[in-house]
Amino acid sequence: MPLDQPNKAPSDPLDGLLAGFMLGVLPNGRLFTTPESAQDQVFILCSGHLRVHLTGKKHEPTWRFLEAHDINTTHAPTFVELVTPTVLWVTETRPCPQDVQRSVGHAVD
Repeated sequence: MPLDQPNKAPSDPLDGLLAGFMLGVLPNGRLFTTPESAQDQVFILCSGHLRVHLTGKKHEPTWRFLEAHDINTTHAPTFVELVTPTVLWVTETRPCPQDVQRSVGHAVD
């Protein structure tokens, strides 16, 4: 799902971490990603609530909720639903800073 209002990350102490991220403001009641989407992104939830349903042959079906400051990815066969209006930082996985990739890798493994 494309971001409704992308903006460049602001210049602040987190600038190095958020370099390359886009800020998105998204309404509730929509799917951010599905297993069929070609997205391969990392996102950091600023505010709102997301429902994540992990599916696929390699994973036991799992439901969980994400809240502010949670980091997740869209590359697994996952449905991510916007439960409330949501603000998040998002970037493609490839240019994502290595420290964020390591954090997400530990959370998913």
